[in-house]
Amino acid sequence: MLNNICDQFKPLRGPCKGIVEKHLGNLISELMTNDGPKAACIKIHACKKGEIQAEQFPGVCWACKWAMGKLKSQMTKGMTKNDIKNMLGMVCDEIGFLKYLCRMFVNKFMGTLIEELSTSDNARTICVNIGVC
Repeated sequence: MLNNICDQFKPLRGPCKGIVEKHLGNLISELMTNDGPKAACIKIHACKKGEIQAEQFPGVCWACKWAMGKLKSQMTKGMTKNDIKNMLGMVCDEIGFLKYLCRMFVNKFMGTLIEELSTSDNARTICVNIGVC
């Protein structure tokens, strides 16, 4: 199962397989405990207790640019900050197996992302400004 999970998300297949191969034993142990993805993340030292360090994950820059690009393309003039916040809350539902990481990332940077999406900056600039690219 873990060997094939990375095939579901083609742009990050390589980094994903590297993480799975490096931490296969710990990931299997954590999946057997039913403690959830956060516990596995802590176990492989990809995040610390209390928060995921999104910037440490391979592919976060790509995921950020994907999400910001998707949101920018859907935004219309006159959108309020609350409208943008609602859109940010839904964008992660479309990113596949990275949904948990995406939600942690959006929650961590919510205020900054709302401000950045309110500007004319493109997706790459937004992700560079928040320090994930």
